[in-house]
Amino acid sequence: LSNKINKIILKDYRRPMRKVVQQLRLEAGLNRVKLSQAAADLKQFCLQNAQHDPLLTGVSSSTNPFRPQKVCSFL
Repeated sequence: LSNKINKIILKDYRRPMRKVVQQLRLEAGLNRVKLSQAAADLKQFCLQNAQHDPLLTGVSSSTNPFRPQKVCSFL
Protein backbone atom coordinates (compact mmCIF):
# COMPACT_ATOMS: atom_id res chain seq x y z
CA LEU A 1 0.00 0.00 0.00
CA SER A 2 2.77 2.40 0.92
CA ASN A 3 4.57 1.71 -2.37
CA LYS A 4 1.37 2.45 -4.31
CA ILE A 5 0.88 5.75 -2.50
CA ASN A 6 4.48 6.72 -3.18
CA LYS A 7 4.01 6.04 -6.90
CA ILE A 8 0.86 8.17 -6.99
CA ILE A 9 2.57 11.02 -5.15
CA LEU A 10 5.59 10.76 -7.44
CA LYS A 11 3.37 10.76 -10.53
CA ASP A 12 1.54 13.88 -9.33
CA TYR A 13 4.87 15.53 -8.52
CA ARG A 14 6.41 14.80 -11.94
CA ARG A 15 3.69 16.47 -13.98
CA PRO A 16 4.27 20.06 -12.80
CA MET A 17 8.02 19.51 -12.69
CA ARG A 18 8.03 18.58 -16.38
CA LYS A 19 6.44 21.94 -17.12
CA VAL A 20 9.10 23.68 -15.05
CA VAL A 21 11.88 21.83 -16.87
CA GLN A 22 10.31 22.64 -20.23
CA GLN A 23 10.11 26.35 -19.32
CA LEU A 24 13.71 26.36 -18.09
CA ARG A 25 14.90 24.76 -21.32
CA LEU A 26 13.02 27.40 -23.30
CA GLU A 27 14.58 30.21 -21.27
CA ALA A 28 18.05 28.68 -21.53
CA GLY A 29 17.80 28.83 -25.32
CA LEU A 30 17.06 32.56 -25.40
CA ASN A 31 19.72 35.00 -26.53
CA ARG A 32 20.66 37.31 -23.69
CA VAL A 33 21.30 41.01 -24.24
CA LYS A 34 23.28 43.15 -21.85
CA LEU A 35 21.21 45.73 -20.00
CA SER A 36 23.36 48.59 -21.30
CA GLN A 37 22.76 47.44 -24.88
CA ALA A 38 19.02 47.01 -24.32
CA ALA A 39 18.81 50.51 -22.80
CA ALA A 40 20.72 52.02 -25.72
CA ASP A 41 18.45 50.24 -28.22
CA LEU A 42 15.35 51.42 -26.37
CA LYS A 43 16.60 55.01 -26.28
CA GLN A 44 17.35 54.91 -30.02
CA PHE A 45 13.89 53.48 -30.78
CA CYS A 46 12.20 56.18 -28.68
CA LEU A 47 14.14 58.97 -30.37
CA GLN A 48 13.40 57.60 -33.85
CA ASN A 49 9.66 57.32 -33.16
CA ALA A 50 9.15 60.43 -31.01
CA GLN A 51 7.54 62.40 -33.86
CA HIS A 52 4.74 59.80 -34.11
CA ASP A 53 4.04 59.67 -30.36
CA PRO A 54 0.81 61.52 -29.52
CA LEU A 55 1.87 61.82 -25.87
CA LEU A 56 4.87 63.90 -26.95
CA THR A 57 3.46 65.77 -29.96
CA GLY A 58 -0.17 66.11 -28.94
CA VAL A 59 -3.27 65.25 -30.93
CA SER A 60 -4.87 67.62 -33.39
CA SER A 61 -8.37 68.64 -32.40
CA SER A 62 -9.81 67.38 -35.68
CA THR A 63 -8.65 63.80 -35.05
CA ASN A 64 -9.20 63.75 -31.28
CA PRO A 65 -12.22 61.53 -30.51
CA PHE A 66 -12.35 62.90 -26.94
CA ARG A 67 -12.66 66.59 -27.82
CA PRO A 68 -15.67 68.43 -26.43
CA GLN A 69 -18.59 68.20 -28.82
CA LYS A 70 -19.89 71.40 -30.39
CA VAL A 71 -23.40 72.35 -29.47
CA CYS A 72 -25.73 73.31 -32.26
CA SER A 73 -28.36 75.88 -31.35
CA PHE A 74 -31.13 77.33 -33.49
CA LEU A 75 -32.22 80.90 -33.15
